[in-house]
Amino acid sequence: MERVGPATGIIGVTVLLIGYSIHGYPPMNATGSQLVSWTQSTDPAVFSLGIYLEAVGIVLFLVSFTWLCAQLWETPSRPWLAAAAFGGALLWGGSSMLENATFAALLSAGRNGVDSHGLAALHAVALNVGSPAGVAMGLASDCNRARLGGPQPARDRGRGLRSFRLDSCGCSTKPRSVACRTCQPAR
Repeated sequence: MERVGPATGIIGVTVLLIGYSIHGYPPMNATGSQLVSWTQSTDPAVFSLGIYLEAVGIVLFLVSFTWLCAQLWETPSRPWLAAAAFGGALLWGGSSMLENATFAALLSAGRNGVDSHGLAALHAVALNVGSPAGVAMGLASDCNRARLGGPQPARDRGRGLRSFRLDSCGCSTKPRSVACRTCQPAR
């Protein structure tokens, strides 16, 4: 699993970006007439291929993130970080797939004659469905940054999850009373 985890992450992000580049989205501030034009000019087969590739990329990325969370789970006194990170990644994956399904519904509705007002309403829903994805991925990346001891933005030092600093082996710098399998192997 030591090689599968990182490899699925690299492959997953690559497939996700390829899928995203294939299907594309309408502009965020699109008017009803622009949405009608987008639905008429977008090929449903190509759009479907793109969102399916993106879904495969998300699943592969989640496999990689599961591996990262398993590494975090092994950190003494920090299993809750693994649970928070994994929950954040699952929320990101689920809301991203739901967002793509909503955009697919937008495309289908436009091709089936829904007027510009209905498309504008569905577009607003599609844009807001993905909002939890950013929050969830931020939580997941903060937890793994804490696990890896990565740099923290100056504005975030000492607040929330970002306040945890871990050594390169994964040991907590506070308290030193917990024995680490890497630093202090069993005798």
